[in-house]
Amino acid sequence: MNFRPDTMLSKLILLYVFDKIEIALTENTIMNICWSSNNWLNYMEIVDILPQLIEMNFVNKTKDADGEERYVIAEQGRKCLELFYSQIPEKLRDEITNYCRENRMDLKRSQEYVCSFVKLKDDNYMTTLKIKDITESNAIDIKIKFPTRNQAVNACKMWKKNAPFVYASIYEALGEKETNDNKEDQDN
Repeated sequence: MNFRPDTMLSKLILLYVFDKIEIALTENTIMNICWSSNNWLNYMEIVDILPQLIEMNFVNKTKDADGEERYVIAEQGRKCLELFYSQIPEKLRDEITNYCRENRMDLKRSQEYVCSFVKLKDDNYMTTLKIKDITESNAIDIKIKFPTRNQAVNACKMWKKNAPFVYASIYEALGEKETNDNKEDQDN
């Protein structure tokens, strides 16, 4: 393990966050969790140690369907953490564990349930609703035209809350249709 003593604790903290959150994180989300919301690490530490952890194969960097980079703990990072996690003060470990447990779903939603809107030339608003996936394609990508900005804003708010249900409904409706069509095809 090639840790410099001055950054070892910072690296372990970041690895511990990745381990406990259990989802791939964008750099902005990492900054929000570790710096803005909790002050476990400062901005410069994160900017410095994240590339080091990638280079050491402790963290993997991937891209989602839109090319946005995501970071997740690698197996080698888990092994390192197993060896040295006791170097992180117990109170801080408990704080990180509790924060990750309480905020995991909200963080997942904020990264994966994405929406935006733009004003069109005809004064309508095109709203794009997505469920991002860390694979090569989005799980869903819907575009809906709304006549007012308020409706577009409301659609974005509702998307953050209801994306999984909308996706499940569409998937179920299309899946059942396909099943019925397959039965009809088999009967003929």
